[in-house]
Amino acid sequence: MAGLSRMEERLARVLAITALAAFLSSATFAEVKETDPGATCKTSTETIQGKQASCKSCTATKCETSGNTISNCRTETTKTCTIEGRVVDPNVGGLKGNLLNRAPMMQMAPKSN
Repeated sequence: MAGLSRMEERLARVLAITALAAFLSSATFAEVKETDPGATCKTSTETIQGKQASCKSCTATKCETSGNTISNCRTETTKTCTIEGRVVDPNVGGLKGNLLNRAPMMQMAPKSN
């Protein structure tokens, strides 16, 4: 990368890797919505972390299309649960998308004298 400082090169690489990761994660997961063609949804009440949760599970068949070709058809299901109006992850029990509650926090090492 000619003409860029080392910091700019690192930043460009980090941005490129982040963009690639975002693209790959969106390509492998497609959320099923009630409005999707052929989607069927059902509701249930479950206990998550000792609390009553209202859950909705939607299932649909998703296929990849290219021109007149349809391939890689699969059944996908999305399950969303709420407790007291807050979305929770039915598989983990933590707040959906809130990785800070599940990830260890980094701490600064104490200064040595």
